[in-house]
Amino acid sequence: TRRSFFTTNRIDADALFLWAFPLSMVLAASCFWAARLRNWTMLTVPAAFMAGVALYVLPLLLLVQPLSFCKDEATAYNRPDYKDVCARRFYNWHNCNPIKVLLSHCVDDPDAKPITPFFVGKEYLLAKDPSWKASIERARNFGPGNGGTI
Repeated sequence: TRRSFFTTNRIDADALFLWAFPLSMVLAASCFWAARLRNWTMLTVPAAFMAGVALYVLPLLLLVQPLSFCKDEATAYNRPDYKDVCARRFYNWHNCNPIKVLLSHCVDDPDAKPITPFFVGKEYLLAKDPSWKASIERARNFGPGNGGTI
């Protein structure tokens, strides 16, 4: 399976860092009016702006670390595919989509088997289906000790 992203980690991280400027402008504006009210020197305004940038950027760099990749997130080769996940779950796109379920009941093909809809709390309806026994067996074979986790 392929994963598609419409952005990169670098663009998201840059957007996070650029938020320091509008947030610091609010601090600088309040410092400007405080300096006018209390007759402070106007050098406190750029100092407040820089302190605001530092107060936002340093915790972002040290605690959040948006520029570092998670090892599992950077590669998708060890993730289970759609069939393996469906083998572990009673629900999937087909039996949760009411239009797809209704269309499966209206097919003229006598060999086509209608899809059993999924309802929360009614998993036993799907467990009676013989095709799910094969899926459950496949899930046992794919379990945590046999090559992956879901």
